[in-house]
Amino acid sequence: MRFTIGLKVFSIAVGLLLLMAVVALLSMRMTRIVDDQLVIIDQNYFPAYVALAQANIRSVEESAYVRRLLLALAEQTDDAAKVDDLRRRVASAAKASDELIAGARRHINDQIADPLDFDDNVALARLDVRVESLQEERRRYEAVLSKLLAATEAHQPAQAGELLAELDGWLHAHLPPESRVAIVHNDFRIGNMIVNMKVGSIAAVLDWELATIGDPLADLGYFLTSYPGPGEPLVPTSAMGTAVLEPGYPERAELLDRYADRTGADVSGVNWYAALAMYKLAALYEYSRRRFESGVGDPYYADPGLVSSFLAAGEQLAAADSALT
Repeated sequence: MRFTIGLKVFSIAVGLLLLMAVVALLSMRMTRIVDDQLVIIDQNYFPAYVALAQANIRSVEESAYVRRLLLALAEQTDDAAKVDDLRRRVASAAKASDELIAGARRHINDQIADPLDFDDNVALARLDVRVESLQEERRRYEAVLSKLLAATEAHQPAQAGELLAELDGWLHAHLPPESRVAIVHNDFRIGNMIVNMKVGSIAAVLDWELATIGDPLADLGYFLTSYPGPGEPLVPTSAMGTAVLEPGYPERAELLDRYADRTGADVSGVNWYAALAMYKLAALYEYSRRRFESGVGDPYYADPGLVSSFLAAGEQLAAADSALT
């Protein structure tokens, strides 16, 4: 009897030991799998994400240098060293952005080729296609930018029409679905507002003569392009809104987030509406410049660099999907 009980206790103990051994082996296996997946994330996922983020930063830098270069060329400055330095900065930022995007694609494709990973290769392939399309857009942007710089340097404003046509083509090809229908101001910027400085709110919005019915995101894109950020080059409309650089005004990112929160609108495609604003203003300024050349109109529009600055901003928004924040 005692022997039977002892045998049973011994069997239970052995079973528990075996169970503990199996659990330990499974734990070691899971630890190794998790460790392998962390290595995959560290080797490919993080580098790809960081490369794309850095490419966006270089693209924004390129945009800033391009605008400064266009203004310098339009002013017909004698400071050749300044112009050459800006050219080098534009080329350096563009090259860095292109190399970083290419590096991100290499990491993504290395991950797709890995047979032991845990990811969705179909989703990664879709991401790779989107990054590839971004490279194609950058090549198109660089080609248009080269022509724009040449036209500005040669003081051939007539070519502005061709560049307007290219931007017009991009706008048509990437036309987003209408978000909703509302009253659109069409010149919604800080210069057309009366601000109550005591309570920090908008007391009135002026100049409604261009108002119509349309997509309210058009006003959002226009407004954001007219709202300058610290240290960035100005287009003519943002030069009229430099009051927002004073302490107390919110930054563009805060305004965009607030708009999305309060309206529930999808603002992921705001760059299209911002590019549309630059296109419309470039066309308006080019029309006004030609009127002045024909002997009528305001001499303010005589400088072709005004049109060039809008076109450069529009091309940058169209090509790089660079956030306005």
